[in-house]
Amino acid sequence: MKYLEGEVTAGKDDQPVRATRALGERRDPAVLPFALKIAADAKADKAVRDEMFGVIGTIGGLEAEKGLLAIISSDKEEIVRYRAFEVELDARKADGIVPALDAFPASASYKKVDVDDLLVKLIEKIGPPARPALVQALGSRAPLTRMTAVMALAQIGKAPDAAALQKLASDTAPVKGFPAGDTVGKEAAQAAEMVKKRT
Repeated sequence: MKYLEGEVTAGKDDQPVRATRALGERRDPAVLPFALKIAADAKADKAVRDEMFGVIGTIGGLEAEKGLLAIISSDKEEIVRYRAFEVELDARKADGIVPALDAFPASASYKKVDVDDLLVKLIEKIGPPARPALVQALGSRAPLTRMTAVMALAQIGKAPDAAALQKLASDTAPVKGFPAGDTVGKEAAQAAEMVKKRT
């Protein structure tokens, strides 16, 4: 294991990526601190970092989740934060939705298209089991969490979810980076109308 870790940090050419994949195949929890350190290292090779998220996902567990949430809340690169979100959802499914969304930094700016492609679509893949977590997310203090939950329910919600969405119709919170006037309440009112038609 130590040899593979050495190859990840000091190997030449494609050796670091291959060593990272080998670590992932072992699924050894002892690798986790190293994997989290590399995944969170802004100076690490991009391909190695990306593979290292896969290693974290295959090991899983509470320590992995803590590390992933820390990356979501603090990494300067938005694409890295989205990758950590993807791994968290892979590992925890519906249980990961609220903690992972709430971890995103409130001060950051978010493009609507990115939220749709990199958050909502991943939640949609979970399907109906995601609905209770999304309804819970509507009560979050974070506008991004509420907005993402509204957008996801617009896609996979059913008629019983309409009441929870309707409650947010007066929510005037925007999400930084979204088009002007696009509030949580506006999206929630539209989503409520959409889900009412589904049994």
